[in-house]
Amino acid sequence: MLAIVLHVTNLATEIIPDRLEEQGDTLFYFYDAKVGEAQSYSTQPISLIILDKKYADKQVVMVNEQVKDYYAAIDRYLTEQIARQK
Repeated sequence: MLAIVLHVTNLATEIIPDRLEEQGDTLFYFYDAKVGEAQSYSTQPISLIILDKKYADKQVVMVNEQVKDYYAAIDRYLTEQIARQK
């Protein structure tokens, strides 16, 4: 079982599973989190995914698509800056 547990928040938050990718002994679980409007109450968003037993020996890496895109943008920016300095 994979569990994603986010911080308690008063913002409407939805955890959206995207895909699983198996690479050797590693299983990558990609997901996204949509944050919406403020609510009059707080919740703790969670997502539980039950995996087949064939993945029991795999190392699992969880990848938040928003964070991945953020770091990709930083990498592109830094690569452009280095290229300009040459």
